[in-house]
Amino acid sequence: MNPQAKIMNNNGILNMVINAVNAILSKNSPQTMSSNELLRQLPPVLYKQLYTISGRYLTNCACKQPASYVGTAAAMLAKTNPLVFHDRHFFCPVLQRYDDAFRI
Repeated sequence: MNPQAKIMNNNGILNMVINAVNAILSKNSPQTMSSNELLRQLPPVLYKQLYTISGRYLTNCACKQPASYVGTAAAMLAKTNPLVFHDRHFFCPVLQRYDDAFRI
């Protein structure tokens, strides 16, 4: 389990984030969505929790980025659900660069 997954698990939200990502991807199928796009569509409670968690980190590391938590949850979902495709080279419209993305 990577650091973001452990942090979400310790805060009791890992399964909730995975389920929310699954719901977002299912609702937007077959659209490919970056971690940042998924973050923006999370339920407000989870969105706020991820920003609170990421705000605890002072350095500019992956744990400081809320979208990295969503990406971790989506990658975990892709490993267990064969319908979820993990695109490792997607041009993210939010970041204006290539990043991981997901779709059903």
